[in-house]
Amino acid sequence: MSKLIIKNRYATISNEILNREDVSLKAKGLFAYLQSKPDNWNFSKERIAKQLKEGISSIKSAFKELKDNKYLKTIPIKNKDGLFNGYDYLLVDLPSVGKPDRRKTGPAENHTSLSKQEYSKQEYSKQEDVAGEPAEHKNIIEIFDLFKEVNPMINYGHTTNRKAIKDLLVKFGKEKLISTIKYATSVQGNKYAPTITTPYQLQTKLGELRVFYKKESGNLTIVKI
Repeated sequence: MSKLIIKNRYATISNEILNREDVSLKAKGLFAYLQSKPDNWNFSKERIAKQLKEGISSIKSAFKELKDNKYLKTIPIKNKDGLFNGYDYLLVDLPSVGKPDRRKTGPAENHTSLSKQEYSKQEYSKQEDVAGEPAEHKNIIEIFDLFKEVNPMINYGHTTNRKAIKDLLVKFGKEKLISTIKYATSVQGNKYAPTITTPYQLQTKLGELRVFYKKESGNLTIVKI
């Protein structure tokens, strides 16, 4: 029988999946349900459907959505004779984005996915992720600090967010980026304002933020898309 493998187990679900607007509530609920199960739990869509009192087609749809978004991976398994014998399922709370940074050898990244290990500002400052680039390292920390008001538990060691900061700094420059982040965080909770509590969300929702800014007719300079 197929088994469920949970890469990272935490009492709360990563904000990464909860704040994604392209992932349905049904898929998020299934993810939370799976994360609550013990490692090597006997995995069956039929069993899940029965326990959740959902139709099998609904479970299959949510299952496919998690797979398509790389939150659930299938691992082919073989029997003792080396013949194909179904799949095991790997639950990943932070899917890999692009190629991993081979310079990184610390605990904030593993061989299959971005780790959800939380890094405080002090802990991240000790890492050698940008060894030889102290100015860049300082800028990354400074940008992370700007999100603390809306995301007090922001993970300074999150690979995807660090990459987003680097890309945004290169594309727009530090001064304009800081101005944009301050505006984005100041409007959180406002009606129609895009949810932006991490650098990656800022990178992917710049267009939405610009539209909102135009509607509000503010005076702060926004990064131009």
